[in-house]
Amino acid sequence: MNIEQLENIVEIAKTSSLTDAAKNRNVTVPALSQSLAQLEKELGVILFKRSRSGSIPTPEGKVIIQNANEILLKIDELKENTQEMKNTISGEIRLATIPGPMPLIVDAITSMKRKYPNIRSYLFEENSREILGQILNQEVDIGLVGFYEKDINNKKGLLFEKIIQGKIVIGVNKQSALAKKQSITLEELKDYPLAIYKDASMLKFINKLKEEHGSYEVLLTTNNLDSLRQVMKNNLAVTVGVDFCFKTDTLYLGHSDIINIDLEMPDSKPVYLGIVRLKGKHYSALSKLIVKILREEFIKLYEE
Repeated sequence: MNIEQLENIVEIAKTSSLTDAAKNRNVTVPALSQSLAQLEKELGVILFKRSRSGSIPTPEGKVIIQNANEILLKIDELKENTQEMKNTISGEIRLATIPGPMPLIVDAITSMKRKYPNIRSYLFEENSREILGQILNQEVDIGLVGFYEKDINNKKGLLFEKIIQGKIVIGVNKQSALAKKQSITLEELKDYPLAIYKDASMLKFINKLKEEHGSYEVLLTTNNLDSLRQVMKNNLAVTVGVDFCFKTDTLYLGHSDIINIDLEMPDSKPVYLGIVRLKGKHYSALSKLIVKILREEFIKLYEE
């Protein structure tokens, strides 16, 4: 038994296909099949049941594959601990984020690369729903998303880690008639046109408002930040968002003419900004490091 054989059976279980597993492992199908046969002979059990629908783990195979996955995770952890002791963290990190925190993330990655020049980072900007799908499909390693408490238990296969707690607020131009208010009711909000960032969760929120409280005028729905910025700058509408986005988004940073006002919602639930990752996948030292840096930066931002 060797590490390569363990990696092979974990990949076969993941893809349910010898052909796909061989492609992902960069080996031929006969070589993969031979490796599997040798391991099954050594262990004295059949690990997979082959059929036209694919290669499905047997009951014994499920136990052994789970143990193999745990062993591989420990090996990865051992390698990374050695890297940390040498202060030579390297590797690749694929991070997806909602638009607001992107400037802060770029600064954090830049700072990290100065200390650890051997790391490679890939950043993606998406809405929360897209990011969750990318993590489940293993297209990214970690995501920075907004979520509610209920999402933690409802999203199977994912692990959520809270960083900061936020709330829904509105953003207005300081020339707006609302600028002197400390808060605004949902009924008062009906008197002002809205400019909405085109995010699935925000659109769902606006649609729920319409269902429960009647009509709201939506002047603009867009994921073009320049268009949204121009509307806000010209005081043509107010926008709705989570307060932590107003602290990090380039739409509002450096624009002293845009201020936040609390939105009075009796049944409002806290919104969290946090990390989401795939359950059961090794939490790499590089991922832990970037999460640690982001947590420190966001806490610092809220303390200012």
